[in-house]
Amino acid sequence: MPKLCNCSTWARAYGQQFMALHHRNCKHYNPEKDAAMVTALVEGMDAWAADEDGIHPEAWEAYQRARTATGCPVTTDREQQ
Repeated sequence: MPKLCNCSTWARAYGQQFMALHHRNCKHYNPEKDAAMVTALVEGMDAWAADEDGIHPEAWEAYQRARTATGCPVTTDREQQ
């Protein structure tokens, strides 16, 4: 059985199985997986916002940062997203 890297083992120990499982300095780190995960989150929040009253105020700052990180335009009105 191949030995897992330390960051992968750490992530599982702390229940972080949804993560890409590798920290930024690990030789196994794949930034495309992280980008895909953030993009999927933004798309999910967009779908939720379309059915509700926009992005929840408590999630707005994190949502703006996630959209910026994925290269999506950001408005200043949380109900227009």
